[in-house]
This record gives sequence, C-alpha cells and structure tokens, in this order.
Amino acid sequence: MRLTRALIVGVAAILVLFVPVCITFASPTSTLDREGGDVFDDWRVCRTRGGGEDGFFQESYTDANWPPESFRPQIVFESLGEYADTACRLGQEFAKEYSDESQRAESIFYFVRDNVRYQPDADQFDLDEFAQNADELANTVEDEGLGYGDCEDMAILLSVMFYTGGLRSAIVDCPGHAGVVVFLPGYEEANVDLELDGESNWVWAEATGKNNSFGWFPEGQLDGPFLAYEISAESIDLSRPTAIVVSPSEFCFSFVLGGPNPASQTLAVEKSGQGTMQWSVTDNATWLDVTPANGTCNGETRYITLSADVSGMAAGIYRADLNISSADVTNSPVVTPVYLNVAATAAAIPTIAPTPSDFSFKAILGGGNPASQILTIGNSGQGTMQWSVSDDASWLSTSPSSGMFASSYAEVTLSVDASKVGAGSHDCTVTISSPGASNSPQTILVHLKVTAGRPSMLIWILVFFIIVVIMFAIVLVGKLRRA
Repeated sequence: MRLTRALIVGVAAILVLFVPVCITFASPTSTLDREGGDVFDDWRVCRTRGGGEDGFFQESYTDANWPPESFRPQIVFESLGEYADTACRLGQEFAKEYSDESQRAESIFYFVRDNVRYQPDADQFDLDEFAQNADELANTVEDEGLGYGDCEDMAILLSVMFYTGGLRSAIVDCPGHAGVVVFLPGYEEANVDLELDGESNWVWAEATGKNNSFGWFPEGQLDGPFLAYEISAESIDLSRPTAIVVSPSEFCFSFVLGGPNPASQTLAVEKSGQGTMQWSVTDNATWLDVTPANGTCNGETRYITLSADVSGMAAGIYRADLNISSADVTNSPVVTPVYLNVAATAAAIPTIAPTPSDFSFKAILGGGNPASQILTIGNSGQGTMQWSVSDDASWLSTSPSSGMFASSYAEVTLSVDASKVGAGSHDCTVTISSPGASNSPQTILVHLKVTAGRPSMLIWILVFFIIVVIMFAIVLVGKLRRA
C-alpha cells in the first residue's frame, strides 16, 4: 500500500546515561542466533536488516534505490494471533477502559510515548540496526518501568497495541524511518488528514519525541513515495531456509616446486532456518578441484573437499574463488577465496605469527577512550608476507590495515571508541589474512568492558563544600533573626 501524502517524522533524541547494552529478550523470543553479521530470532526473522525475504520488514528491492517494490512488516506478526502476549494484553486493556476510539488511540499513543525513550540501536545493542518485537519492548516497560527503542521499535509496539485495542493501524515505511498511522474517522486534532489507498481519516502517530502530540507531523519537509502496510494477524513462514553458512572464510594451499601436491582441505556448508536447501559450488580455476559440486542440507553439515593440482605451474601466488549458491536463500552466492602459494623453495612460504593472542580494554562510561594497544604480526615461516587485517565491530579501528614485510614484522594499532557502546561487555574478532601463508587466516579476540562511572573526588569535595555553605547560611539566618 502507498501513502499518498508526503510525510516527515521529527525524531527527538533522548540522552540516556545508564542503559543496559546487552541484548535481553522476553517471551515470545527466547533465543537469538548470530550468523555472520546478522542476528536471527526463533522465527528465523533477521533482526538486523529490514530487506530480504527474512528481513524484519521483508523489503523487496529491484535496485538499491528507495522505494522498495514491496514490504511486509513480518516482525509484527510475532506478537499477534497464536503468539499474542504482553503487547496484545495491553491493547485489550485499553479497549476495555476507553469505549471512545479517539480517547483509546490517544491513551495508547501517550502510553508508548511516555514509557519508551528513544535510543539508537548502536547505543543500545552495539549494532547499526536491530529491531525489537512488540512483546520484547512491552515486557521491558512492564518489568522495568521504562523501555528503550528507536523508530521502528516504537512503530511495531504501537501498531500491535492499536490493532489489539480494536483500531485499524498500519506501519509506514519511510526513507530512513518507520512510523504508524491509525484509522480514526471524525478525529479533528490532527494537523493533516492522511489517505491510505484512497481512504481518508488516517492519523499519524509519532512517539519518538517526548513532546510530540498524537496526530502531529510536520508537513512538506519530505517527498514520498512512502509505503504503508495495514496490520492483521498474519502468519510467519517458518519452513524456509534463510542463509548459506560456510566455514572457514578462506583457504590457502602452499606448495614447493618439485614436491607433492598439497594436502586436501575441507569446506563446511550449512544452512540457517528451516526446510531444505539445495546448493552447488563452482570455481574459476583449472588447478582447483571441488567434490561434491552440489547437494542438499536438511539441518546437517555438508563437507566439500578442496584439492589443488599444481602440475606445470610456475612459482607465484594464485587466487581462485568458490561460489556457493542456492536459489532457496537470500545471501546467495557466498564467495570464498582460495589462495595457492607455489614456492620455488621451502624458504618462500610464510606463516602468520600474531602476538598477543587476545586483547582486553577497559573504559568508564563517558570517561574517554582507553589507551591504544599494539598487535604484532610476525612470520614464523620464511619469505615475504603480504597481510591485511579486518574486524567486526564499529567501536574498534585498526591502523594500518594492510602491509608487507620480508625479514622483520608489522605492528598494528588497535584503538577503541568507547562512545559507540554503552555500559557492559563487548567482544569482537580481528582477522589476519595473508595470501600464500600456510595458516591463513588467523583470528584475535578483542574484549571491551565499559563500566558506569562514579563521581570523582573533586565532585565529592564540591558537594561537601555546598553542604557546608548551606548549613552556614542556615545558622547565620537563625542568628540574624534572633538578633
């Protein structure tokens, strides 16, 4: 469905000093699985992106430009129908308390606005994107008295509570934002009467700003098109596989001229989600053999043997790419590089030797960044090593990220930006790769612990001084009155 008016959402950011950053969830979602850079819930809905068949909004694109061809906010259905829980109960309670639909809609809106504080996903979950379902956020509000979420979290909760409160509602997918509209014929407090598929009397509900009123949005500041999806108790398809999962992420064969072919290596292929995944593997090198080249996964791990035939090859470093494909999933194909180092002598084969094997950083919330640390990349083998490093966290940076050395070593500076995370423990992995090395890639664990700060001694002294001054003033006033 398309919303026929141009909309903009005024998002008011609330500064929150102490917010837990660990991902904790209540019913109905009991487990979360991290697969590569994505996080999936019990329904195999991806919480870290809206696009794709398994995305929380199921946005479907033919190209990278807005708008998507369609979207379906399937995360909403995790809290409706047979899965209905806290958010549904709250909506029903408002329906019992308020017979007038306008009062009911306003009360639901102000409940969410006043009990959920806006907070970006990066601050709360250390992820660029993470969607909570309606029950997770509603449970937090009930258990802790206050919840935290961004625009789509509030839109998801509002849409479910409106719907279960007996009101028609729709989620609106906007460029960089998500909102909610509710159907209220005769409501006169909204500054704009919106139309949804030619039907008027839809009212905008924007709960992300603490001073926002129900029915308000600023006109004319964004052009559409916008997409809207009216909510109902639909089902979630639990039978689909969602992604190809392979390990390791790259391979390296080493060979000395005149010697036997290098030993074979094994690629593991799995699937996430339910159902059956049919897969195939192709490569672009005559020296690489892959067996088997296709198969199916029904929950088990399939193993593929990689063999290198170096007959007639000259000394040098070669690369091939494995393409693991499946028409049943959204991340096809997965490309895995395979390196072959053909050395004239054994002295030409490097081996990655990183030190230390892990790092630990500590920071105080709001107190600045911890000191940088040094990762040393050595070569316990021989020859020249060309290397690169990468990591999987927004709060960690590495410099330099690549280089080459022959007889010495390389030093990489690891720096932490603690402002990108909240209080709690955070882990990430640094990956060191070197085409031609006998043991590429190597991984290093990096741990960051951020603790809530305590007032400094200077602040305590200042507080004590203020108390003394106040007490002195009270005594002085008392003497003057007696005089």
